[in-house]
Amino acid sequence: MEQWFGVLTRRLLRRGDFTSRDDLDAKITAFTVRHNKNARPCRWSYDADAEHARYLERHRQPESLPGALPEAA
Repeated sequence: MEQWFGVLTRRLLRRGDFTSRDDLDAKITAFTVRHNKNARPCRWSYDADAEHARYLERHRQPESLPGALPEAA
């Protein structure tokens, strides 16, 4: 749902050239009809293990850093 609002905002609402509230309503309805004719479901994929590995590579642990200070007791 958030993606659809993002597309609506980028492609229609940011221009802001509406003569009235009825005009805005008509353009949103027309946009929605056009969008729904070609819409495809979003395919969500997320690999938590791969994302975690990328995170660990970007944020090395302090004990593996050269010259790291020991933890306080």
